[in-house]
Amino acid sequence: MMYWDGGWGGLAFMVISMIMFFALVTWAIVFVIRTLNRSGSEQQTPGSSAERILEERFAREEIDRQEFEDRRETLRTHAGR
Repeated sequence: MMYWDGGWGGLAFMVISMIMFFALVTWAIVFVIRTLNRSGSEQQTPGSSAERILEERFAREEIDRQEFEDRRETLRTHAGR
């Protein structure tokens, strides 16, 4: 039988090592979750995408200025809810 006489110092080292290990694992999980959420939040909001499409339609002359301004105002009003 192997006997390790680490005493209280060895026990304290093991406890501190375990705490550091679990802290590192927790930090890694939080880091990954925040990174994934950050990349998701960088996507455009539906309102800005709709405005971009509206601007493209206006540029292609599919709609006139009055219709463009009316629809843009409607999008901005509804996006502010």
